[in-house]
Amino acid sequence: MKKRIILLGGGTAGHVMPNIALLPYLNEFEIHYVGEMNSVEERIVSTYEHVYFHQLQSVKFDRSNIFKALLIPFRLSKAKKKAKELLKSIDPSLIFSKGGYASLPIALASKSQKTKKIPLIVHESDMSLGLANKLSIKHADYLLSSFPDIHENAKHVGSPLRQQIYDGQKSAAEFESGLKGRKNLLVFGGSSGALAINKAIYEAVPSLTKYYDIVHIAGKNCKTEFKHSRYFRLTYTDKIQDYYAWADLVVSRGGANALFELISLKKPTLVIPLPKGVSRGDQVQNANFFKNRDCVRVIEQDKMTSDTLLCEILELDKNRNELISGMKNINGIDGTKEIAKIIKSL
Repeated sequence: MKKRIILLGGGTAGHVMPNIALLPYLNEFEIHYVGEMNSVEERIVSTYEHVYFHQLQSVKFDRSNIFKALLIPFRLSKAKKKAKELLKSIDPSLIFSKGGYASLPIALASKSQKTKKIPLIVHESDMSLGLANKLSIKHADYLLSSFPDIHENAKHVGSPLRQQIYDGQKSAAEFESGLKGRKNLLVFGGSSGALAINKAIYEAVPSLTKYYDIVHIAGKNCKTEFKHSRYFRLTYTDKIQDYYAWADLVVSRGGANALFELISLKKPTLVIPLPKGVSRGDQVQNANFFKNRDCVRVIEQDKMTSDTLLCEILELDKNRNELISGMKNINGIDGTKEIAKIIKSL
């Protein structure tokens, strides 16, 4: 009988995809994934037949609503009770958590089993600990990190990266987009898109297409109708590796998962991080880490217009060789094999 492992991480695709990256290295285990019903984690995980998905209501911290925040302790206590029941049912040998609010009930319950103490590994993708991971690490046997020096107890291993990103086919992206023969610009803003980036790109397309073919992954929330002969828009793609292979230049948000993939692939990138206030500021920190090591260019969202975006992309193109050189000097990017090794050791 195979030993069982629980994978945790949800709320955004950035918490889920690193877990998916580990699956090929964990074939000897029975994999269980715990997340919310009708969530991004359920949608992604449900495509993997050999992974068992379990629904568990979680507690989200709403930074904009203090009254909802006051109810968190009561809701979390209820969720933790359900998590204990689920742990008893699954009987895992280990729990691996990528954070996000969907991970917290199980992570907190992992050390409160009366008959069995379950090893817990927590991995933090960002330059600073997210709230769920902050609350989980006192229960953890290992705290692993994508970035160095984020916490005194953290072991820097790099980020879990899907190995298929290295196998992209440029010709497949050319066939789907119909764009071939010029310099290529890929624009994306995360699983939900980025309205500010989308707006600036639409306004800049007439100027940008003088120099580049553009593929724009605009996200599920984008409703604007926009067409141009040198511009191709997608809502979402499950073949991002093909568009990575196609791209000469990239415009992206500052999510850690995307940044580590782009750095690993040596793709010159203009980063437009989600501003602090809208988030806890993690994307700004992530972007500046790589900017300070001459790996990416960064522009703040509130300074972005169609004109500044055009100028920054042209500068990105001009300095692409220097940025690629900077990326080659960065160590500890792809930590997939090392993380799998630590999981197996426990």
